[in-house]
Amino acid sequence: MRLCLKLMMVALVLLQAAVCFAQPLAVGGTDVGVVRDNNEDSYLIREDARVYLVADGMGGHAAGEVASAMAVDTVNAFASLPVWGLTDGVLPMSRTMFIAASFFEANRRILADSMANAARRGMGTTAVALVLRGKYADIINLGDSRAYRIRAGRIEQISHDHSLWQELIDRGVLKTQEEIDNYPHKNIITQAMGTQPVISPDLFSILWMPGDIYLLCSDGLTNELTDEDILKIVTETADMQAAVQVLIDRARTNGGHDNITVVLVKP
Repeated sequence: MRLCLKLMMVALVLLQAAVCFAQPLAVGGTDVGVVRDNNEDSYLIREDARVYLVADGMGGHAAGEVASAMAVDTVNAFASLPVWGLTDGVLPMSRTMFIAASFFEANRRILADSMANAARRGMGTTAVALVLRGKYADIINLGDSRAYRIRAGRIEQISHDHSLWQELIDRGVLKTQEEIDNYPHKNIITQAMGTQPVISPDLFSILWMPGDIYLLCSDGLTNELTDEDILKIVTETADMQAAVQVLIDRARTNGGHDNITVVLVKP
């Protein structure tokens, strides 16, 4: 009996040590950048619910940070409801659709607040979420905040920008790489929470594999770093939290024209 107790105590100590030294599955960071006076980005990491979000707010008088915070609060509230546990396994994508519903509710709340408060009129926010369910990684995005997958030394953008620039590329108006790179209005977005009564977020569902890393970010990162820059930093930095900081620091060094927010998730 004493031997069994001793073995159990040793196993418990080893388990605690493993937890202490285990690398976090999800890390994030945000920075005001070099040019802006305040940070209008927000992010959410809910490891228990396996829900992650980056929101990039817009609007004068600090209204952008209100909008992005409302988006985060709404998604977090949906993932905290008592029925959240019941959504797992009800339908193949029940949890993801639950978070997608939170996008519509956030849009309603932000728009209502904007209309009721003249100082916040016109505020809005982009949003990109990752929902992990079983072997699937589901992406929900609205606006130009992005989700990437890093796998086997390659980086792939999963989300699809809701921007005038992307629409012109999709329609073939911008054909050459030079036209695409030099288009002057890349920051004009066509969808955002709080700016229109009806939104149409995109949803992508993919199988994740061991070793995958998913990156959510505001355009303050992607406007300053190429996909190849991001890939190199994430794959060559051993610690995920350190990689987040290096990404932010590099974006600041390259100009830091906007707020910078990054969330890295390893399923």
